[in-house]
Amino acid sequence: MKNIDSLKEALKTIKEFSKRAGSRLNVDKTECFLTGRFQQYVEKFEGIKINTSTVKFLGIHIGINKDECYKNNWVEKSEKMKKKTF
Repeated sequence: MKNIDSLKEALKTIKEFSKRAGSRLNVDKTECFLTGRFQQYVEKFEGIKINTSTVKFLGIHIGINKDECYKNNWVEKSEKMKKKTF
């Protein structure tokens, strides 16, 4: 997204798709993280929680905070594996 208007347009498209497909975006479970110019925006946008650390996407933590991503993706998982194997 280039600006806040393009983000609003994307959400409008998702809502329109939801109406036609019979599904809907579960805003209570939806999170996003902002990069670049968007980082200074508020905690919520159109009801969607803005996460300033990491977001879990398909089981992988992604985000701006690389240390937190590393910890969540590798350190915690390797500790769990060690506990299961020993």
